[in-house]
Amino acid sequence: VEALALLCGKGDLRHAGLALAGWCGAKLRLWEPARLLFQRAAIAGEPHATGWDWAVMMRALAAAEDGRPEAEGLLRAAVASTGDPVSNAGNVAYLLSEALLLPELALEFAKRAAADPLASPDAFDTLGWVQLRAGRGAEAEKTFESIRQPPGAVGWLHRAVAQAANDHPYAAAASLREALSRQPSIAPDARRNPLLLPLFARPELEAWK
Repeated sequence: VEALALLCGKGDLRHAGLALAGWCGAKLRLWEPARLLFQRAAIAGEPHATGWDWAVMMRALAAAEDGRPEAEGLLRAAVASTGDPVSNAGNVAYLLSEALLLPELALEFAKRAAADPLASPDAFDTLGWVQLRAGRGAEAEKTFESIRQPPGAVGWLHRAVAQAANDHPYAAAASLREALSRQPSIAPDARRNPLLLPLFARPELEAWK
């Protein structure tokens, strides 16, 4: 993450590079390094106080990771205080679900983001993924299938995982094929998923075996 920050944190767009490094740190659950990177992004010119918003959310996520009783309150306050509380509710929901932290709060945040009248397909994709990670496979599959235009290859991949988890191999194979057709580079990640690996034995996925 620091190497990425050094690589990206230069030039006229250094604030964007630092924010990208911060997001990578967050996905790796490196909350404190991520917080510092978002702070640096804010100082370097990240617009609309985005860097400061994310720095506050990283501190709250660190509290959740540590199991501190005040973590839920900190997360609610952090999301509410940001410049875009609806979108950031979805962002925090995704990070909580990836870290398997506070699943009920993650569901609440994801539902809030998806309930917004201007919610994008990404918000519904996040809701489905959070439901799946919380063990609500049937709900997740319905959520993914309600998205008319899944957000790119990752959206189709998430749908495939939910369908495979619910023992719908034909539908899962079709969704996985769509994901791989859109972005062949995700094939290694897909093969590492135990729910998706058996699908690669099917003829329609032979090209990505």
